[in-house]
Amino acid sequence: ALSLLMAPLESAYGRGDRPDAQPSGNDFVNVRLAIEKTAIARTGITNLAVIFDISPGWHLYWRNPGDSGLPPRVTFTPIDGVTFGEPQWPAPKRLVEGETLVDYVYERELVLIIPVTLDAKYTGGDSLPLAARLDWLVCRERCLQGTQNIRMSFPIADTAKASKDATRFEAARARRPQPVKDDDQVTVRWNGLDLSIRAIGATSVAFFPYENDEYVYPADMVRNGAARSDTLRLPYDKDVASLKRVAGVLAITRKGVETFVEISMTPAKSK
Repeated sequence: ALSLLMAPLESAYGRGDRPDAQPSGNDFVNVRLAIEKTAIARTGITNLAVIFDISPGWHLYWRNPGDSGLPPRVTFTPIDGVTFGEPQWPAPKRLVEGETLVDYVYERELVLIIPVTLDAKYTGGDSLPLAARLDWLVCRERCLQGTQNIRMSFPIADTAKASKDATRFEAARARRPQPVKDDDQVTVRWNGLDLSIRAIGATSVAFFPYENDEYVYPADMVRNGAARSDTLRLPYDKDVASLKRVAGVLAITRKGVETFVEISMTPAKSK
């Protein structure tokens, strides 16, 4: 099977087994596959999504879950002539627990868009049958594992209209971070081992670091990871030099409107 999320989740999610009579994450999350158009395109890219509808009060996790939790995992059964692109994670929200823990989460819903492309090797005719295994961890006061195997078939056509789920794709895309541009009026620089970020004119800013294998992140993200101003100071220790890049998502609020940009920097070098 083709796993789109390569985080080390196999041992944590296991095989989906659970003791009898125990609640599971399936009780609090409904999951399905959807497409943005009414059919899969014969040529070009079609946006597929895994839609997680989350019960009130519960939450799922971002690609970097923060201080606890695990991100959802999507594993498609490979099909000749079908290419699955990288998942497009919408920006999460901060969930601060106590004085020391902060997680990056989704409440109510997660629409995880995955581009799909067909090529000449696909011989399935006018339909595309998909099979996927979905694993997730949903939490409230406790955390529960969810697992579901989904099989769905979508039509293939030369033209298509917007599907009934198109607005949900649009909403997820609005929270997808874009590479920072000059027009964003964002400055990012190192001041020693501190990463200084300024979003000119912002009333609040928050930083969501991407995951890394070395588990090197700014210190005390409860206090340093968000500010009701236009400036963040993110203190790293000397281990930041072990990273190839320091990258993540910056959430910026200006005049009540929140936008999301992606920043990426060469690490500071300790002296």
